[in-house]
Amino acid sequence: APPPADGRGELVAALDRPGARATDATGDKRPVARIGPHGVQHVQLRLVIPPIDCQRVLAAIPVEMAPYMAGYKARGTFDTDLRLDIDWRDLDATQLDGHVGIRGCKIVDEPADSPKRLKEPFVHEVEVEKGEWLSFDVGPDNDEFVPIDQVSPYLVKSIMSTEDSAFYQHHGFIPSEFRTALINNLKAGRFVQGASSITMQMVKNVLLYREKTLARKLQELFLTWHVENTLTKDRILEIYLNVIEYGPRLYGIGPAAYHFFGKKPKELTPVEAAFFSTILPSPKERYKQYCAGTLTKWTTGKIERILQIMHKRDRLTDAEYEAAIDTPLVFARDGADESEEDCMKRVKKAIKNARPTNPLADRA
Repeated sequence: APPPADGRGELVAALDRPGARATDATGDKRPVARIGPHGVQHVQLRLVIPPIDCQRVLAAIPVEMAPYMAGYKARGTFDTDLRLDIDWRDLDATQLDGHVGIRGCKIVDEPADSPKRLKEPFVHEVEVEKGEWLSFDVGPDNDEFVPIDQVSPYLVKSIMSTEDSAFYQHHGFIPSEFRTALINNLKAGRFVQGASSITMQMVKNVLLYREKTLARKLQELFLTWHVENTLTKDRILEIYLNVIEYGPRLYGIGPAAYHFFGKKPKELTPVEAAFFSTILPSPKERYKQYCAGTLTKWTTGKIERILQIMHKRDRLTDAEYEAAIDTPLVFARDGADESEEDCMKRVKKAIKNARPTNPLADRA
């Protein structure tokens, strides 16, 4: 159907809800292999927003719903045409396509705490336990801050191979990943996978309270777009590597490289770089390997797969790959004044008391 001609948005939905049983070719009743919520088998949605002034879109979003978007002024034209087709009997055939025309908008005014402030050094805050905050400078005033040109190229290549292969080519979003994540979440019946680019992960770590709500996702998408139009790719990656968590109370690649391997980030080998990629989804839990002084079978296999991907994508030469797969990973535990038992207790306590990061708590 064409977009509405009167300038209003339109959401068209079609639901197929035949019940929990269906008839096969022989006429026998049989259970349906998979159905969605409330017995729905097939959903078709189309959301159309005809061209509209960008500022009108921003003004229509209540501040209470999206506090991190308050104070922005924009010019230009916004439009949307999205299509979603889900058949629970064949989730792999799920379709998600169309476009969100936010690139037609331009920010002309923004609040003081917008992503523009990240061009300069800033203070990052993390709530490590309820009411206990850790803060550190993300910039040269912090001796542990690492400029992007002082990070091992192997780490950059490894992170890109596992987190966001086209980071330097896209504009903050990976459209194909949205569809893949949707399918996997539908199959699991719960949230098990996101579709986050490196930019989106940086936004979640630095600018947003990490809670899985529709309002937070809307703000995440908006801020990701704004970050991509405000910061260089190198700066985005530099911030990301310097603020993410690598273990209990361990933030930033500078402290992490020294803690795990006793070296500077620039000196990390391909194997060590691949190790960091394996712990990012769950840094506290996977820190237990450091306590034990040995890798799990899963991590060993994951490192091998990451090295294979890096080699396949020409991010490791044949010689570098051959050397890497023959190099065991060894933690720097010399001089450690903590027993394995105490280390494990510390990790379990950190996991139990973990808090989401909310750098702008007063606006939540």
